[in-house]
Amino acid sequence: MSDLLLSNRVLAIVGPTATGKSGLALHLAEEICRQDKAAGATIISADSRQVYQGMEICTGADIPDTWETTTQFASSGYRHPEFPIFLCGIAAISPLQEWSVTYFRQYALPVIAESLSQGHVVLLVGGTGMYHEHLFSTDASLDVPPNPELRKAAALLTLEQLQAEVQSQTIEGWQQMNESDRQNPRRLIRALEKAEQKEPLSSAQLPFSLATITHITVGLRDTPERLSERITSRVQARFQAGVVAEVEKLIATYDEVSWKLPAFSSTGCKEVRMYLDEKITIEELKELWHRRELQYAKRQLTWWKAHPYATSVEGFAAKTKQWIELSTVDPQDWQTGIIQSCILGLC
Repeated sequence: MSDLLLSNRVLAIVGPTATGKSGLALHLAEEICRQDKAAGATIISADSRQVYQGMEICTGADIPDTWETTTQFASSGYRHPEFPIFLCGIAAISPLQEWSVTYFRQYALPVIAESLSQGHVVLLVGGTGMYHEHLFSTDASLDVPPNPELRKAAALLTLEQLQAEVQSQTIEGWQQMNESDRQNPRRLIRALEKAEQKEPLSSAQLPFSLATITHITVGLRDTPERLSERITSRVQARFQAGVVAEVEKLIATYDEVSWKLPAFSSTGCKEVRMYLDEKITIEELKELWHRRELQYAKRQLTWWKAHPYATSVEGFAAKTKQWIELSTVDPQDWQTGIIQSCILGLC
């Protein structure tokens, strides 16, 4: 019988790509259940690309072979063969569907609420920092719905024209954007949607009280050199898992218009298509994929350095952080040590 010591805990496992976040989450969830520290564990992927179906190899959506599909907490996902562990947010929607921090909030918050009510510890896992940052926010602008007409018109504008439009429509929104966001058409279009909102907005409502929740961040960091080595191994593993056949199926399934959607900009997907279109060799493909992953990892390292708690939201019963420098721990049993440290900290 569980003593539910961890039933009001939300644990964010964050850090750059290739640091082993998913593996750590799975092992930690198993150990929590094995030690009977909660009624169960709910793992929610906070990754902006692993959410798409049919791209599991490309995006590195590591779904254990022994797990079965299920529906729990009004969400489809996967269940552990032995323990009451539920994994969701992976391979959940079509590549044709839109996904953003707004949709992620609408998806994840009810799952979190139901999980906590059932005595589950919640593990939020993934490197999409904006999802962690805004998940618990009550900022009304996060719930501004997409504007199809605006998006259609904005798609015809150049990056420079979009930048000028944002500066014209919402100078405050422009000033709040970092340089990366200012170069991102999707971020610019979203700023215009918020500026176009006509109806007054009330504060977003959370389906639970933050004052009852302990939010714990466990972050993983490593040196660029070690990340580069792991990315090389991971890219090779995805080829062995059949990533080329996966992209061939995507090409056969979706038309050229669809391939302009965000889902198909996933790291690796675009590069594999270039190879299949005979624009690059297999060696060039692997080099491009590796370089893009490493550049992304470096950007993530910078982002997480400025966001060590994963979320800036206040009001939690408690909010703590623990960042692990992987280059300083024993590679043979680093997960075991971190897991035990996590459980002690969680309790």
